[in-house]
Amino acid sequence: MRGMAFLPGVFLCINLFAQSGSLDESFRFGLDTNFFVRLISEQSDGKLLVMGTSGDLYALRWSIVRLNRDGSLDQKFRTVQWESNEVTHPYLTAMRQRSDGKIIVTGGFESYRGHPRTNILLLSRHGRLLPKIFPRIGPIAGIRSNGSVLFVGGNPHVRDGGSLRLMSPKGEISTNFLLLTARWEYPSQPVIGPDDSACGVIDSFRYANYMTYFISRDGTVQTGNIFQTAGYIGVANPGDGTFYAYGRGTFLQWNWENGRSVSRTNWLIWRRGPPGSFASFSYYPTNVLSEGIDNFTIAAQPDGKVLIVAWYHEFAASVQDETTPTIFRFQRLNTDGSLDETFTPPSPIGLQPNWVFRMLVLRDGKILLYGPPLEFSGRRPATIVRLLP
Repeated sequence: MRGMAFLPGVFLCINLFAQSGSLDESFRFGLDTNFFVRLISEQSDGKLLVMGTSGDLYALRWSIVRLNRDGSLDQKFRTVQWESNEVTHPYLTAMRQRSDGKIIVTGGFESYRGHPRTNILLLSRHGRLLPKIFPRIGPIAGIRSNGSVLFVGGNPHVRDGGSLRLMSPKGEISTNFLLLTARWEYPSQPVIGPDDSACGVIDSFRYANYMTYFISRDGTVQTGNIFQTAGYIGVANPGDGTFYAYGRGTFLQWNWENGRSVSRTNWLIWRRGPPGSFASFSYYPTNVLSEGIDNFTIAAQPDGKVLIVAWYHEFAASVQDETTPTIFRFQRLNTDGSLDETFTPPSPIGLQPNWVFRMLVLRDGKILLYGPPLEFSGRRPATIVRLLP
């Protein structure tokens, strides 16, 4: 009995002194490294829905599996699977467990296991297809916790325009457009936060720029802040009423209240605070090597810190070639944009240049890094690793 009483204290000491960003050795990833992880969604019970591909490049098999909290494969969940010829661009775009335990999946498909399902299907909590058939929607979507779906659709009133529309959990599509855009303007996939707010960008081919949008849970729509950029724009949504836009190029921040604009260049992250306000900071506080960054993705923590995964060239040369070294970095920024020196994740080995990785901040604060296989010294490769907050 004395020995049993001592063990919790031992584990407490280990957790207290664990470094922020260190590998969580209790996470056992139960899938083959040939399974390329593309999307993860956390359920209310802490289990993970994992979407990915396997097989040859020209014959990819799309699958959804579920992992237990410790990373082992949940054998009670029936694997959801499509062959390569059954899924078309934009492939599988979103998945989420509803508050009633059922699971919604959206993407570019017309059927599932021989049953007609156009771009959306409903599964039981254990992965079995349910008879509910939803009306046809656009395949690019975001799913809220109650099962309502925000999806990108065509605009019947403006030729070649786009819109963001809402479908209720019962499958009723709102007769009012939630967000309507003009000709040659297209909203991106909505990124749903833990508070069920949605954010994204509107790609305007007319003006060669992007405009952000934010939709609160009650349906209030806010748009603004034009970004003129030559590169990709992405967003992150921590679910606290703020959101982050990031990308490469020249950013023209337009303040709708005073009619003034501020221009910035290179890779930047813009943080939206209260309605109408934006704060910005560079990838590095001194803007060092920002010209050399090839690509990066971010994830926002609830405490306002920002996780960054980036590839950049060792030297910010004006012309890059295949001999220029590329460096992989996984870092965290403080709320003021400075580098968080307490975050010290291990360095993966054997990476291929410019592999794209994604992140997910879990409810308990732990961090998932996923994508292609990750290998760390002394550990077998895995396509998902969990890090301590």
